Amino acid sequence: MTAQDWARQYPDDIPFMVRNIVGRCHVGKSNRQVIRYFISRLRRKYRTWRTIDRAERKQYLRWVIAAHRANRDLYADVMTPGRARRGTK
Repeated sequence: MTAQDWARQYPDDIPFMVRNIVGRCHVGKSNRQVIRYFISRLRRKYRTWRTIDRAERKQYLRWVIAAHRANRDLYADVMTPGRARRGTK
């Protein structure tokens, strides 16, 4: 898989920081576990998370869940025999 193929799996609006952190999580983890891991990777952990305003926190949660869903879809595409890959006919 090339770097362009890997980058294409994510929606365009997800920031690299979110993709990078969420990409380290196993696809079998729940959304809640991935969110906890994301918060634990912030500079000052939960203290930083609390300083972000509510609307921005919700947007980060949407990005984390979307990135995790993209990772799960990629895993399913790779591991399921005969399943058509995204972007191919």
